[in-house]
Amino acid sequence: MKKTSLALVGLALTSSFSAKALEGDYDGYDDFSSFSAVQDITSRILRVATQYANAISCGGVEIEPSSILALHPLKSRDDFHSAKFAVVWGGSIGCSGGSGSYGTHVAIVSAGYGFYVIPEESSPMIRFESPRFINKLVGNTEDTIILDAKAHAEGDSSNFPSLRVKITLKKDQNYNWSISNKEVMEK
Repeated sequence: MKKTSLALVGLALTSSFSAKALEGDYDGYDDFSSFSAVQDITSRILRVATQYANAISCGGVEIEPSSILALHPLKSRDDFHSAKFAVVWGGSIGCSGGSGSYGTHVAIVSAGYGFYVIPEESSPMIRFESPRFINKLVGNTEDTIILDAKAHAEGDSSNFPSLRVKITLKKDQNYNWSISNKEVMEK
């Protein structure tokens, strides 16, 4: 369970240090890589991403820990202020209603100086070219996200795509995420 949680947030910390040196509101963790510290970081990422998503959408957005990808993981104390996480979430931005208004979006969360969403790197300020239906997040690097998703075959209705696809999104210099590769995995 501990290894799973560490991988989830992308923390690869091997040294112990006081989190008080990083942020004043940590509960005095002596071992920043401890399970409780990872749970706390995950909770903070989810909290700010959910607040952001609910502020710009119809509300009711619930984000799971499996929706977090480490773009710049925490590897040492020096990485804390550059640490960034992509949080993929679904909802209707602007609450326009109607069929087809739901979409998949991204919030980029920074850990530096307290956890917060970077709006200029997040939906709707950037383009996040993704299918509406994501089965799971497969992996990522600093500038790519790989998704296991559903796509529409000929004759599929809007809400029931039948093709399982593997999609790679690539981030450009303007923080937009575009499809760079799409493979049909199965029907």
